[in-house]
Amino acid sequence: MEKNEKFGLLGFNGSGKTSTFKSITNEEFTNEGEINSFGVDVLNNFSVIRNDVGYCPQSNALFDYLTVEEMIYYYKKLKLKKDEIINIEELLFRFGLTKFKKTYTKNLRYIFKAYYIEYVNIAV
Repeated sequence: MEKNEKFGLLGFNGSGKTSTFKSITNEEFTNEGEINSFGVDVLNNFSVIRNDVGYCPQSNALFDYLTVEEMIYYYKKLKLKKDEIINIEELLFRFGLTKFKKTYTKNLRYIFKAYYIEYVNIAV
């Protein structure tokens, strides 16, 4: 892949699409093989590329009664190393979510631009 290129996976149920993305995003760890992104070993140095990788699962991974800000914080705490700093304001700005930071994620679907739900999914 080239820089700024996006991709998706197609395949039958059970063919490993979700497992592949979960491995790329360090949500699950592989038993063998390696994953590299621009020369970085993703499995051992995920924090180096974390800001360059987005993953939006088939169904929303949002909790209805957390705000956008709380949702990003929650997932970042789960995914980052203990000593890593979470810059929520930067993520909110990057995905155009600053004005929605105190909005419950369940209410995003009622906002005229429903794609904000997907932006939150990618940010987390």
